[in-house]
Amino acid sequence: MIKKPFIIIAFCLLFVPFIKLSAQEEPQNRRIADNDGDLIDRFFTGGTIGLQLGTVTAIEADPILGYKLYKDYLSVGIGGNYTYYRIKDFTVVPPQVYQTSLYGGNIFARVYFLKNVIPSIKDFFLHGEYQALSVETQYFDPNFQFHNTPRYWVNSVFGGIGVRQAISEKSSITLSVLYDFNATIDSPYYVDPWVIRFGLELGL
Repeated sequence: MIKKPFIIIAFCLLFVPFIKLSAQEEPQNRRIADNDGDLIDRFFTGGTIGLQLGTVTAIEADPILGYKLYKDYLSVGIGGNYTYYRIKDFTVVPPQVYQTSLYGGNIFARVYFLKNVIPSIKDFFLHGEYQALSVETQYFDPNFQFHNTPRYWVNSVFGGIGVRQAISEKSSITLSVLYDFNATIDSPYYVDPWVIRFGLELGL
């Protein structure tokens, strides 16, 4: 959740005009394996982590379980979300420190492209995600303007781009830059709707 990662996004979008059908470049035996593999080979797991330091300290951990719908070009999945928040409020004297936990779940879809076009990078992907997150009212709606319960659910719709690099036959590391298109005033993403995630994918 680092603010305004425009440099990273510009770098990723720089290569979009070179999108092509990577399937034509893959070896024939790889395509056969994708079609004839066991069902378990279509599943993958892993997760992402995020870190933000400063006035707000946020440590995020998100396990995932995914399924390859079409070879290695389209996948869908579900995940859990947990974030530890530590907020330092300088509006009072002396400054007060508050701690809270955010938790929930998500569903996502990814479309992979630009396979093996750039040396050392396996492919790029477009990422879409719906997330439901439970947050504490006293920190994100302190005046109870919208909610009158101790906790409430925030719905977020993320979209963005990422890169994936293989580190073994069935495992990869990922980096994604996402934007919350539904960051309402009572959302923890309202001030900063950008999210940067580092992840790991493990094939089953």
